Amino acid sequence: MDPTEETLNEHSKKSVLSGVGFESLKESKELTNLIWGSNVKQDLFERWSQGFIFNNQIEPTALLQYSGGPCAVITAVQAFLLKELLFCSKCNENWKKPNNDELNQNLTDSLLSIYINVSTEKTKFLLFYEPDEDKSEIPEGENGDNLTTSSSKRPKLDYDAFISKIKVYSFATLNELKEKLIENIEIYKKDFGVLCFLYSLILTKGLDEIERELEESGEALIDPLHGHGSQCLTNLMLCGIATSNVFDGDKCLEGLTLRGIPKQSCVGFLTIIEYLRYCEVGWNLKNPKYPIWILASETHLTVFFSKEQSLIQKNETSRQKAIKSFKQFDPEENGFVRTDDLEGLMASLDLLTDKEYLDCVKQQLDTENLGIITQIAFLNEFYPESELQIIPEEFTVYHYNGLARSNQENEVQYSEGKAKLIDFTDQPGSDTNSIKSCLQTKWPTIEIKWSGTRVPSLN
Repeated sequence: MDPTEETLNEHSKKSVLSGVGFESLKESKELTNLIWGSNVKQDLFERWSQGFIFNNQIEPTALLQYSGGPCAVITAVQAFLLKELLFCSKCNENWKKPNNDELNQNLTDSLLSIYINVSTEKTKFLLFYEPDEDKSEIPEGENGDNLTTSSSKRPKLDYDAFISKIKVYSFATLNELKEKLIENIEIYKKDFGVLCFLYSLILTKGLDEIERELEESGEALIDPLHGHGSQCLTNLMLCGIATSNVFDGDKCLEGLTLRGIPKQSCVGFLTIIEYLRYCEVGWNLKNPKYPIWILASETHLTVFFSKEQSLIQKNETSRQKAIKSFKQFDPEENGFVRTDDLEGLMASLDLLTDKEYLDCVKQQLDTENLGIITQIAFLNEFYPESELQIIPEEFTVYHYNGLARSNQENEVQYSEGKAKLIDFTDQPGSDTNSIKSCLQTKWPTIEIKWSGTRVPSLN
C-alpha cells in the first residue's frame, strides 16, 4: 500500500461479521436504483457479472473485460494494481510476472486503495456472492473452476436470484476488512466479483451520501440504456466522490454549487471529450501522484502509464495557481477579465495592489483602454515562466485495454511505446489517433512510436 495514504487502524475493537444477506428488501431496492436506475436489464446485468480475471498465459497482471460495460470498475482496479506493481511492491522489477501470492497481495492492496478513497468513520462492508452449496447454477470447468472465459458460459441468473445469494460482512475498521478480503480474494476473481466489489464500496460510503452526490447529475452509476459506467462512477472509483464533474474544487454557477475534484488523485484521468472541447479536466486529475492515467473515449476506459516518475508534478506551479485564480474572475472562460476586476485578482494572488502600482499595471495590460485584460497578457506579466519540469528526451510508455478485440492478435496485453515531448517549433508527426488526441490534452506536443503493427485503441 502507498505509505502516504490513510493508515489502517490496527487497535480498534473487533468487528462482528454479519454473514447474512441484505437486511430488508427496501435497502436492496434503494441500492439497485442507485446503481442501475429504475429497471435492471438482464443483458446489462450479465455483462457486469464477471470477476477480476487475469490473462494468465499472455499478460499475467492484465485484467480481462469480456463485454462492454464494466470498464469503469475493471479499469480503475487495473490502474491501482499497476500503482502497486510498479511503485509500492517488492516485485516492481518483475512487475509483469509476479507469482500468484504476490499477485493476490497486490490485487488486495489495489482494492483497499479504492476502499480508502470512499471510507468514512462508518461501518465498512464487504460483499461476496455465495451460491448454494451444490453450486448447481454455476457451470464448472474440468478442475472445478468457474467458467468465466466468455459471457456465453457465465451463470444465467436473474438479478433477484443474484441479490438473494449475496452475503454482507460488516467491520469496524479497514484493517479488519483487509484480513477478510485477503482470505477470500479468490472469490472476487470468480463470477460476480466486479459487482460485489462495487456494491461493497457503495455500502461502505453510504447510500445517503452517494445519493446526495448523484443529485446534481440525476443519473445512475450504470447507464440504464448502454450499460457503461457513468462519469460519477469513474470519479467514485478514482477519488471517492460520485460527482459528474472533472474540474478542480467547487464552482458556483448562478447560485448553484457544483462539486468537483477536491484534491490531487493517486491515479489520473484524461478524456477525448476535452480534446473535442466539451469539458476541461482540472489539475487534480491531470496530475496524479503516480504516472498512471485512465483514458476515456465516449464509451470506454483504458489505462496509459509509465515508470517515468518525472511525468508527475507534486505541486501546482505558480502559473497554474494564477490560471485558477483568473478563472474565478472569468467563470465563463472568455479568456479575459474586466480591468475593474484586476485589483481583486491580484489580491487573490498576494500581489501588490497599492493604487499607484495598480494604475500602472492597468495601463500596461490594457493599452488600448478596452476595459479588459486578457489571461495571456496577465500571465506573461506576472508569471512568465512556470517551474521547469525536467522530463527525459525519450521515455517508455504503456497502454492497457481490457477488451481482447482491441488488442494485438486479439489478446489482452500491454502495448509498449517510446514517447517524447517535441518542441513547439519542431514538425509534429503526421499520424493522428484517438490516444494521441486524448494525451494532447495534457502534453500538447507528445509523440509516441508504438511497438508492433497495431496502434492501441481507446475503444
